Amino acid sequence: MNFYQTSLTVEAWIYPLAVYTGTPYSDMIIYAQTNSSTSNQYMWMMLRNGKNYGAFFANDVTGPTMFQPNQWQHMAFTYDYVAATQVVYVNGVA
Repeated sequence: MNFYQTSLTVEAWIYPLAVYTGTPYSDMIIYAQTNSSTSNQYMWMMLRNGKNYGAFFANDVTGPTMFQPNQWQHMAFTYDYVAATQVVYVNGVA
């Protein structure tokens, strides 16, 4: 996926069997991609300590919603190149 000067949305339906809240982090990766030549160019979606979490080009954002185990939930991460904003959604709520 080419991230350069691009707005994008990545989404997934997830069914977490458990929600981990260990220390310092309990990460469950949903999607990840990096540019191997530059350490700060990456994009990922994950569950971190039970919340939805997204990152793009070293700018991280956490959503307000805790995930529920044993339920289907929709997660989406959007990045607007022009506005330089990113948002994480769970079931349509930011």
